[in-house]
Amino acid sequence: MRRLLFAALALLVALGAEPALAALQLCQEAKVALLPRVGLYEDVSGRASIDEVGRLAEVNFRPASATWPEKGYTRSVFWIRLAFVNPGAESCSRWLSVGAPRLEDIQVHVRRHGAWQRFVAGSAHPLSEWPVVQRQPLFPLTLEAGEYAVVLIRVAGGAPLLLSPTLWPDLPLLEERQAIHLEDGLTLGIVLLLAPFSVVVGWMLRSRLLILHAGAVFSYLALACLIGGYLVYWPAALPWFRSVLVLVACIAQLAFLAYVRELLQVRRLPRYWDAAFALVLLGYCAGRLCWLAVDPLLGSRIADACLAFCIYALLPATLLAGHWRGIRHTWLAWLVTSAYLLQFLVRYVFELQQVPWQSVEYRYSLSSALPGVLLLVGTLVMEVGRGRNRERRAQQALEASQEQLEHTVTLRTAQLREALHARGSLLARISHDLRAPLASIIDYARLLRQAPRGNDYSLNIERNARYQMGLIDELLEFSQGQLQQMELLEAPGYLHAFLNELAEEGHFLAARRGNRLEFVTAGQLPALVHADFRRLRQVVMNLLGNAAKFTRDGLIRFEVSGESGAADGRACLRFSVTDNGIGIDPAERDKLLQPFRRGHNATHYEGSGLGLSIVAQLLGAMGSELRIERAEPRGSRFTFALDLQPASEDDLDAMFGESFAGAVSGAGRRVLVVDDVAMNREWLCDLLEGYGFETQSAADGEEALERLREEPFDLVLCDQSMPRMDGWALLRVLRVGWPRLPALLYSAAPAQRPAGFSERLDFDACLLKPSDTAELLRTIDGLIGRALHAAAS
Repeated sequence: MRRLLFAALALLVALGAEPALAALQLCQEAKVALLPRVGLYEDVSGRASIDEVGRLAEVNFRPASATWPEKGYTRSVFWIRLAFVNPGAESCSRWLSVGAPRLEDIQVHVRRHGAWQRFVAGSAHPLSEWPVVQRQPLFPLTLEAGEYAVVLIRVAGGAPLLLSPTLWPDLPLLEERQAIHLEDGLTLGIVLLLAPFSVVVGWMLRSRLLILHAGAVFSYLALACLIGGYLVYWPAALPWFRSVLVLVACIAQLAFLAYVRELLQVRRLPRYWDAAFALVLLGYCAGRLCWLAVDPLLGSRIADACLAFCIYALLPATLLAGHWRGIRHTWLAWLVTSAYLLQFLVRYVFELQQVPWQSVEYRYSLSSALPGVLLLVGTLVMEVGRGRNRERRAQQALEASQEQLEHTVTLRTAQLREALHARGSLLARISHDLRAPLASIIDYARLLRQAPRGNDYSLNIERNARYQMGLIDELLEFSQGQLQQMELLEAPGYLHAFLNELAEEGHFLAARRGNRLEFVTAGQLPALVHADFRRLRQVVMNLLGNAAKFTRDGLIRFEVSGESGAADGRACLRFSVTDNGIGIDPAERDKLLQPFRRGHNATHYEGSGLGLSIVAQLLGAMGSELRIERAEPRGSRFTFALDLQPASEDDLDAMFGESFAGAVSGAGRRVLVVDDVAMNREWLCDLLEGYGFETQSAADGEEALERLREEPFDLVLCDQSMPRMDGWALLRVLRVGWPRLPALLYSAAPAQRPAGFSERLDFDACLLKPSDTAELLRTIDGLIGRALHAAAS
């Protein structure tokens, strides 16, 4: 009887009669997309029961269209109505899939034999109630020969409405599942291999960008796995699907924003850019929480709006703001931002749904992580290249240090041999010059023994002994002055620091007799010169000592000026010491330059008359001579000129004097050393690293700005004169881009502000090379401490 009814129904269909509900043949051998052939009913209230929906007329079920139902979040419940028939002589079974794996509540009702048979799936139901435990919910449909069945499918929940009901035979279903598993497995394998490897490499290279990029890709993949239904393989967590999804989505957004912030160097921009990124994260998380606990539709709109604003507006604006402020971004920053702008055009302007991963159904597929994986590979290559460049620079610095060390050892060996030779010659000279006063002492001692009372022999002995003590000191200088004709040793040194030391010692000498010292420099003085600074110090200190000795309550002027006219690029320096003391007679000039000769007006002053003769001999060895003039209205002026070869800092053996630096700790503090001389950078970095500082170096201002754009620092220590961009030009950029970053000028010459440079811009501190280590470290520690205190305040 049933077969007769089915035959009648088939005849009506063939004749064009419209049955109550058009039936689809269940036993087709190919995959069948059912959405164009079904009717949909939208239950706005969400309270309709299966019986109520089953009694609805066919007119209440509308066919799907391109704009209805929308593929997004909704508060409504949708019912899909289907009818199947088995016209064959045997029973057959097929599989029914309803839509994307992310659908939360799927109920399939099959009316057979006058009753409804119910199947459920989705995260809203325990896994034990699913008909088949699969990532993609499947429902079995079995019809006996000639059987007719009505199917009503109820879809609800907080997931996006992505309906694509499909009828599957076994073989096409198996092929489809194999293709999806292969695609997802390859994606998972690539990410799980590359992400941990990138984290390890990033940790070794100290690259925060690489670590954050790997974290962003991994967290996105975790989110895609949840949306793709892979939580079914962890049955205990399935009831918590919504909570886990919100947690992972917020973590993924946090990882993405941290990566973008590092990529675009937001830390170098004003703080309101950081605040903008923080507000986006808070808005996104608030939307997700609203989706979880209040209203899925409202929450999803808030979260989607925050995400769209971040990637389509905030990212390009941040990139352009950084470019306007002079930040040099990597190619990766431009590529990521351009890719998101291209995505905006594809999705919302041209609506090219056929482009991979741009349709709603495939936006969170596992394979959509592959573009991020490709960018991660690019980041890995870029950071490894940077690491190799840093390693190459370190190797070059090490080789230069070894060469400098070998040169220093050779130089010190030669100096030691010459010093031993000079010591032998000096002892021979002193033994000869001390014989005369020693002979007088012996004679007076013999006379004292013969006439022990009534004479002043003991007084004469004491007087001769004291004279001999003074003579020993002056003979030492005198003998060394004689030997200097053969032992003049020139070495490169900082001129300005040397002159400042002489002036400080001169102040001390002048103050002994109530005098005042005035130190003046004029003209263009070179920063470094080749000279025998020890002998030059002897000359100047002898002149300053004479001026202080023969002047009381007066003025002593020490002047050094640079003059033009020196040949072969040498610098002509003119030294002058002027006093308003007892003065000299010009006619006695030649006499005063002879050993043990004194002027007629200096007989009652202590001394042996060797000072000026020592000066004359030392200057003669240096290729100069001492000029003695009468100063008006009274006093004397001693002048001499030296042609010295300018030096460079590459020739130096050291750029600071060693001293105990006290309790200075640089742990956790980062200093950028900027100097155009590689050896200076190495010395400074070695010193600071020895006290716990982390250092980076740059050869000029432009390279320093590149370092600053790559990573943060607590202080910039820079030279004054450098190629391409000098210290003052660097300071101008620092005060704009890094206003709170302290800058220390460490230069061979006093600070010389360029013409037209703003008086308001100045370094936080200035030190003259070569500063001793204690002063340098104390200054650095103080500047960083004040900066940190100000930032904390």
